[in-house]
Amino acid sequence: MNAKILGVVVAVVVVIVLIANATFQVMPGNRALLLQFGRIVGDDYGPGLHFKIPFVQDVEIYDGRILTLDNQTQTMTTSDKQNLDVAYYTKWKIADPDLYYKAAGGQELVAMDRLSAILSRGLRSEFAKDTEDQLIAAAGHSVLKGLSPDTLTQVKALGVSLVDLRISSVHLPSQMLDGVYAQMRATREALAADERAKAEAAAATTRADADAKAGRVLAAAHLKAEEIRGAGDASAARVYAQAYRQNPDFFSFYRSLRSYREAVSKGGNVVVLGTDGPFFKYLHGPGAGK
Repeated sequence: MNAKILGVVVAVVVVIVLIANATFQVMPGNRALLLQFGRIVGDDYGPGLHFKIPFVQDVEIYDGRILTLDNQTQTMTTSDKQNLDVAYYTKWKIADPDLYYKAAGGQELVAMDRLSAILSRGLRSEFAKDTEDQLIAAAGHSVLKGLSPDTLTQVKALGVSLVDLRISSVHLPSQMLDGVYAQMRATREALAADERAKAEAAAATTRADADAKAGRVLAAAHLKAEEIRGAGDASAARVYAQAYRQNPDFFSFYRSLRSYREAVSKGGNVVVLGTDGPFFKYLHGPGAGK
């Protein structure tokens, strides 16, 4: 009895193993190759469960979706002999599983390494025809259409197809940046000096105009003051003349008093005059000067 049970268990296990090795499943988005002793015997398998000869045939499953390859930054030379560090990325997918298996042994890393080398050579050749400005302008844009037919043929030989190829960044090599920054600083300093010189010239012109205007204003004010002073002197002279005509004796007395005040109020020199002179005639007593 125990032997019969053991035999049934062994038979069931053998059947399970045979079924497991006789079927394979392809998930949506994947590609499959059926190999027999290392030779491809089938590659057209859609999603679902499929059968194979157990222990004789093997299956290689590949990702059939769009994949991304980010390439490391590389230094490339433009047509105007400028070295630029360029980084790019590409979107690709397996187009021919047979070629893909033969070219890269079904190894994704091997395929990506070879694809990177092919694209780097192709881009280096194409960028050598462009100027620095053209290459910088290409950053962020697709350059897939710029690849040469020879480059596209090499890509096709890998069993893959390119969906997109774009430049992610373009910049000067680090060893050149110091020189570029120094040149930029010198240019900006020269522009700043030129602007300062223009400002100083404009300020000098403004100051000269202001000084000239101030001179004209002062001259006009001085002329006006002289006119007013002359008019005042004339008016004073008319008043004096009118006062003299009205009372000549009083006017003479008033002028003599002013002369006394001015002579006495000023210190310093000593003047000796006789008392009988006309200067002191109003000091001789009442009625003097008549």
